[in-house]
Amino acid sequence: MATMHGDNLEFNSEQLAKQIEILEDVRQTIANSKEKYEEYINQELRPNWTTEAGMQTADQLINFSETEIKSFIDYLDGRIQNLRNARENTIRINKA
Repeated sequence: MATMHGDNLEFNSEQLAKQIEILEDVRQTIANSKEKYEEYINQELRPNWTTEAGMQTADQLINFSETEIKSFIDYLDGRIQNLRNARENTIRINKA
């Protein structure tokens, strides 16, 4: 009768850690850009765009940032958390 010694399968949790770090850097870069974008609109454009159309355009630009860019940042946050969970699981599997 054969004795099973496991499947010798090991997951590379360090590679997952590197992927997490890359995504965190991308997320932070986008968040920083979003902040600078909004500052530019509020400090440079709004004071000079005093017509009704100009004010509406500034509002639309801020709305884009607060919805679309924020949504993408939230998406990245979710993927980062998924990778963190996967990494924790691979560490547990490797110990088993």
